[in-house]
Amino acid sequence: MAEEELIVTDLDIDTGVPRYALLVENILSKEESQDWIDRAERADNWEKASVNVGAGRQVLRTDIRNSERWIVDDPVLMKEVYDRIKHLIPDKWDSGGETYYRVRTK
Repeated sequence: MAEEELIVTDLDIDTGVPRYALLVENILSKEESQDWIDRAERADNWEKASVNVGAGRQVLRTDIRNSERWIVDDPVLMKEVYDRIKHLIPDKWDSGGETYYRVRTK
């Protein structure tokens, strides 16, 4: 469990697209962060990072994004992290004249 208090910054991002964005610091403890760094450094399944071009499509464009990424799908970790921040996500919010609702999870 994260030991330090969460630091939350509301990001007012004006992109012309309605958004709700927060910067949340201290979700993981220093020890948890180091564990994930160690896991990533030991991993052998890194892949070239693609660029999202819309409509669910990605293309490899090393002239724009020349890096690798390590993607981990871990439902247990996802739930643990989500449980730490879910109180920060409103049930609904208004942006750009529209109302948006939080997707409920178990």
